[in-house]
Amino acid sequence: MHGRSNDGTSLDEQIDIDERSLPYARGLLDLGFHDDADILTAEQSILALLAWAYSKHNMAPSAGSEGQTLPQRTVTKLRLAAEILSQRLDDPPTIAELSALVGMNECDLKRCFKCRYGDSIASFSRGKRLATAQDLLLHSGLSVAEIALEVGFTNPSQFARAFRRRFDLNPAQYRHSAGRRGQ
Repeated sequence: MHGRSNDGTSLDEQIDIDERSLPYARGLLDLGFHDDADILTAEQSILALLAWAYSKHNMAPSAGSEGQTLPQRTVTKLRLAAEILSQRLDDPPTIAELSALVGMNECDLKRCFKCRYGDSIASFSRGKRLATAQDLLLHSGLSVAEIALEVGFTNPSQFARAFRRRFDLNPAQYRHSAGRRGQ
């Protein structure tokens, strides 16, 4: 296929033939087209190959951490979930809210998210929030308490504990040590 899809990506693809599609491909190559029966057989083989290619195309080539292949529609919803989590650092959605926003049931969302990103939703969100806090500590004049609020922690000591678990330094020590390295 040639051209561009709606999202601007190239439609030029190669789908490798596997054991399920091989008999149909061989059947097409062996046809002589001597009568109408051969044309019907060719149509049948072509339709079977198209169905096979469609099912292959709709399976995302993105295997998760468990090696499970996810349908493209699910991968799109998971990307949306990750984007929402990245944008709503100060007010992360609950699992129920997130599942409603992306149109997946909670169980599937949690299972597929972990498969795709190798982390639970809560851990992924916490990691994004702490990475943003790390950046704010280095590049802003905000106090540690203000940064905690900015990244969705209502309690500065809870933020400090989470930060220390992640980076082995409390936020003030991190800011101080990074400032010395920058001099």
